[in-house]
Amino acid sequence: MHSRDEAGSFGLPEGEKGEIITMIDFGEFMEVYTEQSTYKLMTPDSIDPKREHQNVPWVYTKTSDFGASNPLVANTVIMTNEFLRQLYSNEDSNRIQINSKARDIKNVLLNYLLSLQSLIDNSNAEIKKFIENENVMNGKAHAYFPQLKGLDGYATDFLISAKRCIQEVSVMVNYFLPLKSKHGRIDKLLQEVKANHQEATMLINVLKEYLPMCEHIYSFRNAQEHAATTDTPLIVNNFSFENGNELNAPKWGLQGQGLKYVHEEANEILSFLITFFEDVFLSCVSLVFPAFPKYEIVFNENPVKENPVRYRLHLSLPDEFINKEQ
Repeated sequence: MHSRDEAGSFGLPEGEKGEIITMIDFGEFMEVYTEQSTYKLMTPDSIDPKREHQNVPWVYTKTSDFGASNPLVANTVIMTNEFLRQLYSNEDSNRIQINSKARDIKNVLLNYLLSLQSLIDNSNAEIKKFIENENVMNGKAHAYFPQLKGLDGYATDFLISAKRCIQEVSVMVNYFLPLKSKHGRIDKLLQEVKANHQEATMLINVLKEYLPMCEHIYSFRNAQEHAATTDTPLIVNNFSFENGNELNAPKWGLQGQGLKYVHEEANEILSFLITFFEDVFLSCVSLVFPAFPKYEIVFNENPVKENPVRYRLHLSLPDEFINKEQ
């Protein structure tokens, strides 16, 4: 057995492959990101903070098969950490709180992504089975008609995750601006920021831009949750025939307002939520930029596949500093 105070190894657990792309401190634990996976690392002090045992080991746990190469992971928690480590010290509690909130959002979105992948995979399997059995009964009847099991459950997973993501992003603003309360609704957040923080023009404009889609997501969730009492419940239809024999994938929408393919709109919502997080975070983090040195947010047109972060924080040095270095 080794002493807890000996230097810990930051290699991957035995049998795991890949290079470490980045590590993020969340206070009581760390997360280690390879290109394809995420690991939770707990130190002896986080396991036994009272130091009652001498031989407490470092502990690695694989928590996800998605790593730094996944755009969702890269453009939430990894981007957040890359910005904050330039603006806050390692010991700053605000840095850990913001990173932890970004991690929560990342995990919510990963659950959404897993549900979406499951829906698409199961839908494709149903379609394949339908095609394979199409001529079994000489074209007079279909031997198998696709039905996606758990469709209502998928819809619930999407809408609960999307709503929670919006709420978590809204609460994140509190770490950058002194607000009277934590807002789970974008419209309420926008009202307070406009009333008390007129200087936060970038954030105000971002919230205005994203408000309609956030309200659309909320309307779907409310229509689903209160289907028995609302005049416009959420309709979720399974596979169906249209125009005689045209097979259509599952669709959803508010009653009387048209239907869209579930998988297509769910994918659009996921992309929206990632971009929503990015823009709210960037508009918030710009509020804590120091007067000197000067920082600027730069869009990365050619992100690397191992860690495809779309935005970077760039330190802009005065010309006289650059000339001295040359």
